[in-house]
Amino acid sequence: MEAKTLNEIHKQGIDALVKVLGPVDAVRFLQIYDPGSGDYTKDKKTVA
Repeated sequence: MEAKTLNEIHKQGIDALVKVLGPVDAVRFLQIYDPGSGDYTKDKKTVA
């Protein structure tokens, strides 16, 4: 069995989400994992 590329894995994952959840809920699911922005390590010291 040949290893898949990251792009192939990504596409298959998206396709699976859309198949099971539908397009709208698949997008909502992916939005849960938004990495955000900024520097958490720096910011946590200034907020406390």
